[in-house]
Amino acid sequence: MQRPLLRTARLRLVAVTPELARAQLEGPDAFAAQLSAALAGDWPPPLTDDTHEFIHARLSAHPEETGWW
Repeated sequence: MQRPLLRTARLRLVAVTPELARAQLEGPDAFAAQLSAALAGDWPPPLTDDTHEFIHARLSAHPEETGWW
């Protein structure tokens, strides 16, 4: 699935897809590889595990919602 993308001169916003959400659950290295980006050393932010699991489950069940999450 192609990720919806919004790009400006200084910013790139990438919509989360089920695949990207899965990579986030796998860890920072997998997430960075999917984004082709370097992450901050303190990534992921604290207390976000439940949120990441929810988003992955929701998008896996409803991939047509990509771009809204």
